Amino acid sequence: MVLEMKAPEAPTSVKERAPVPSHLLDSAPPGWRARIGIIMPSAEQGATVREYELLFPQGVVPLVTRMMFRQPTVEDLIRMSKDAEYAAELLATAFPHSTSYTCTSGAFVMGLKYDQDLMAKIERITRAPATTMAYAVVEALRSLKAKNIVVVAPYTEDIVAAELKYYPQHGFNVVSHKGLNIAEVSRIMAIPPWETHELAVRAFREAPRGTDAIFITCGGLRAVEIIDYVERDTGVPCVSSNQANAWHCLKLAGIHEPIYGFGKLLEMPR
Repeated sequence: MVLEMKAPEAPTSVKERAPVPSHLLDSAPPGWRARIGIIMPSAEQGATVREYELLFPQGVVPLVTRMMFRQPTVEDLIRMSKDAEYAAELLATAFPHSTSYTCTSGAFVMGLKYDQDLMAKIERITRAPATTMAYAVVEALRSLKAKNIVVVAPYTEDIVAAELKYYPQHGFNVVSHKGLNIAEVSRIMAIPPWETHELAVRAFREAPRGTDAIFITCGGLRAVEIIDYVERDTGVPCVSSNQANAWHCLKLAGIHEPIYGFGKLLEMPR
């Protein structure tokens, strides 16, 4: 009797595929799939870098360089923006596949045209696609088809005011916002993610009906660990600065697989 062997069914999604045994890639360089350039404020103390390491899939590595920055004030943000081009020159020597200016509030303060001009300058210097964290959020919200958003921010009132002007310029309606009015970078970075979760959920519940998405702003505010929980507790997509920036950088670098556990945005096709 001849037994008929049935071929195994193909996996229905990337999520179901068995990963390549890690030992087979031990000799591969860290960025064998993509190198993502990250231009960030010098005061960052490690939490932001860790978020990118959590978000990036195997074979993708963040290349980090910094700009002088002490406190999230308008004066320091303007001063920091002058370092961005030199930081891009440093990154260019490592041949990134995409690069981002990763300070959301910097783009708010400097304005829409500055944001666009900066992306063009970084692309010219690095010879690779570029974005800014603020613009990555715009693209993320558009991808989620969000229109009415709630903003959660740790910043001082002057920076929040600039932010509330930035996103309407891109067609979004900020229906509500909650701020912490914190000026010290170290205090922002010390906020535990569960407190961020509480603030985001409360902001949503106090907002008018019809909110499409929640945006947790600031690359120094830990949030990626709780995005999934915010979405479960509110029923709407949640976007954070680092999550959106990682999503856009991966898209620009040609890394398209879904990434699970960090919100709807990263699970969607890019």
